[in-house]
Amino acid sequence: MSRIIPRLARLRTRPSLSEYHEIEARLKSSHWDLFDDSISAYHAKQLYATLQSVINPTARFMNENMESLNKRFCKGKTVPYGYSMIYCNPISGENELGFDGFDNYHAPCTEDKDYFYRRMWVAGSFQFNPDRPLRFGDEVRFTETVDKIRQYKRLEQIGVDYRREYKVDNVWSIIETRKLYYIQKTYTEERYHLVEDSDPDHTVVIVPSTVSIFRSSALMFNSHLVHYNPIYGSRYEDYPSIIVSGPLLVQLMLHFWQQHNPDTTALSLKYKIINPSFANERIDLCIRETSKHRHRLWANSRDGDLCFVADLIIA
Repeated sequence: MSRIIPRLARLRTRPSLSEYHEIEARLKSSHWDLFDDSISAYHAKQLYATLQSVINPTARFMNENMESLNKRFCKGKTVPYGYSMIYCNPISGENELGFDGFDNYHAPCTEDKDYFYRRMWVAGSFQFNPDRPLRFGDEVRFTETVDKIRQYKRLEQIGVDYRREYKVDNVWSIIETRKLYYIQKTYTEERYHLVEDSDPDHTVVIVPSTVSIFRSSALMFNSHLVHYNPIYGSRYEDYPSIIVSGPLLVQLMLHFWQQHNPDTTALSLKYKIINPSFANERIDLCIRETSKHRHRLWANSRDGDLCFVADLIIA
C-alpha cells in the first residue's frame, strides 16, 4: 500500500467548470497509435487457458492439450472474438498511473490531479469485419481516440467513450468502443435489481477466482488495483472483495458463446455491465437465440440480478 499513498496526494474534489473544459479539450484532441504491433498467438493461448479454466475448472493444458492448442492458435488462424482486447493497450510507467493503479492517458485528470475516487468500465461494443478478420501474425496499425466526453450531476461524474480501431493493410478489421465512468461516490451495496425475462438456450455456472482475474488483467497490462488488491478496494473504494473486470466478463461470455456456435460469423456486439461481480462468487452465463441474426447474452450474479447483458448480431 505504500505506493498508493503518494498517488493519493493527487486526489482532489470534482473539477471546476474551467478545469472540465480544459480536460475536455485535451481528451478530444488526444490519440495514440501503434504501427507494427504483431498479433501473437502465444498470448492468445494464455488467454484461452485462463478462460477455459473458469468455464471448466478441471481443464489441463501443459500435459494434455498443448498440441491441440498449438494447432488452434497459430499464424494465419482467425483471432477468436474478444481476444483483441489483450492487444494494443496503453504502456504507462508507474508515475503515469492514477492513484488507483489504472492508466490515466485518456482519463479526465491533469498531470498533478485526480478528481474521482472511482472509475468503472460500464459498456462497450465491437464491430467485426467478416471480409478481413484479425489473424494471428498480422501486423496491425492501431489507433485509439476519445469519441465522447460528458459530465453529469454537476461534474460529480464524467463519462468517456474510447474508440479503438485495428487495421491490417489499411483495411479495418475490428472497431471497439469502451465506455468508462469516473465518479465521486465509492461503492455501496445498492444494486440494480434487473432480471432477464427469458430462458436461456445454454447456460453454465462459473466462479471466477482471484488467479483468473489477475491473469486476465496481466494480459491486458491492466494494473487497476480493484482487480487484485482487496485491501485497496475495501479501504479506498468500499468494495467487499476483488472485482471481476469488465473485459474478463466480455471474454468469458464470447468464449462460452463460441463453444456453442463455432462456425457462426459475428458482425457486432454491444454490451452493458449492470452490476459489479466479485471474485469467488457464482456467475451464471446465459445465451439465447432471439432471431435468425441476433443472440442475447447475459450473466446473472449469485443473487440472480443481472450483472452483464449484450446483443450479438451474426451473419
